[in-house]
Amino acid sequence: MRKLKIVVISPHEDRIPVQAASYRAFMPSYGLFPIVSALKGAGHGVRAYCEASGSKVDWRVVDSADAVCLSLLSFSSHKGYEYADRIRRHNPDATIIIGGAHASVLPEDCLRHCDYVVRNEGEAALLALLNALENHGDTARIGGVSFIDENGLAVHNSSAGFIDKLTCVADPRDILGYAARTPCSYFLDMIKRGVFRFNCAIVQSSRGCPFACKFCFVKYESGQEYRVKDPKLVLEEIEQSVSLLKTRYVFFADNDLVGNRSQALELLRLIEQRFHGDIDLCFFTRIFTAMDDEMMRAIERAGRACLIVGVEFLEESALDVFNKKQTLRDIDECLDRFGRYNIKLQPLFVFGTDTDDINCVEKALALVLKHKCYNWGFSSLFDFPSREKVLGQPQVISDHRFIHSDWRFYTGNFVIHYPARMRPSELQREMASAQRRFYRLNKEAFHHYYPLHATYVPYIEFLEKAEEGLYNNDGTLREDLLPSKHMETPRIDVSFSRTVLWKEIASYYFVNMTRIQSWKYLLSLRNKAT
Repeated sequence: MRKLKIVVISPHEDRIPVQAASYRAFMPSYGLFPIVSALKGAGHGVRAYCEASGSKVDWRVVDSADAVCLSLLSFSSHKGYEYADRIRRHNPDATIIIGGAHASVLPEDCLRHCDYVVRNEGEAALLALLNALENHGDTARIGGVSFIDENGLAVHNSSAGFIDKLTCVADPRDILGYAARTPCSYFLDMIKRGVFRFNCAIVQSSRGCPFACKFCFVKYESGQEYRVKDPKLVLEEIEQSVSLLKTRYVFFADNDLVGNRSQALELLRLIEQRFHGDIDLCFFTRIFTAMDDEMMRAIERAGRACLIVGVEFLEESALDVFNKKQTLRDIDECLDRFGRYNIKLQPLFVFGTDTDDINCVEKALALVLKHKCYNWGFSSLFDFPSREKVLGQPQVISDHRFIHSDWRFYTGNFVIHYPARMRPSELQREMASAQRRFYRLNKEAFHHYYPLHATYVPYIEFLEKAEEGLYNNDGTLREDLLPSKHMETPRIDVSFSRTVLWKEIASYYFVNMTRIQSWKYLLSLRNKAT
């Protein structure tokens, strides 16, 4: 097989604030690393750019590539489509392939801008696709690939199997611009954005999740078989990344770090042995981890840990409908138990189910304040139109209940559907208000920069117009008045308020200047950067 010049690009939508993470840290999507590793292992020449971690795309390199792979998250898909269309104009001979989370749920949308889509785990499928294209093979036989056939019809090959053995050791040098920051670079970034960002290493210990929560995409994208990496390889990944990036912050791209108990305990032991607790670990796990004292003690010893746990719903009926396998009593007991350990806790919630009313946000806020949580996260109920029709995956939101299809706002931070028992503008307004109140009432917390407030203001105005005449006086949805099918609106007229953005920046500095905990946090960042 001919050795190809391949460019991998992960675009990042930064023209309007629609998510918060990239405003706080330089961190790529982990999925880029196994893709780049697989391509290099096959002998191809690879250049990889991830705009969220500091890359600047060199279009001269792109314009001479044999193939360009775009890895898309939904909120950055418009920018990705613009890049794909530009590549088509300037390098018409290049094969354009789109993958990533967005392509895995909306392959037909992506196929308007590319030659092929690779769905879900991409390492094996991408290599097989490139090999078939070079050797005139049959792309219809490659699992996980979508394309347009000679009749102009979309073809979605059956899903590929998931790889058994995880061996990738992420190397930050594989992504251009993802490197140690200098004091000057921090200063320039702060001047440009108003606040500084820090480097965060991203590693992976496992893939997959054995549970089948109805609202979650992981069971399709990574499978329900929990696959683990050798703890020694994970430690190597951590050591390499923190050394090259000059950071002590590590984020695990796992759905549940402790899903395999023995593997997790061994990994935590190795981390403790290597770093002696001087490392910041952030990872997802289930609430029931709180009941495993041995595991919690191991987490405490390993480093300064932030555990992100899925509470999701505060109605028993919703917990049952969405197959969460936990009860309200479990939630309260586990959050209380977490409080016994020296860890930071960040519960996650989902709002806007058919059983939720406007009080759902207030109940969640009261819970996190009661348990003195370090932070919290939430999203409006989330899905994509046409997923069931195209891929046969059941949706939690029917097509006709989506308000629009401007993927920039499909981050979970914005209400994208018509809730049954409250207007979308009410839910959006309550979510924005609760975010502010959390930091005001939780005086022990570092006040995080939250630029989304600048977009919430015009977005709420858009929702108010969209919901007109569709709700009764008591806030219940008149579903009979909705259109019979989803109306495509690929771009809605919503910008952001620069005035609100600058107020958020001012609030970020003013509030943190008055909090001892914030000074401790900022000083720790300086120490870890040196």
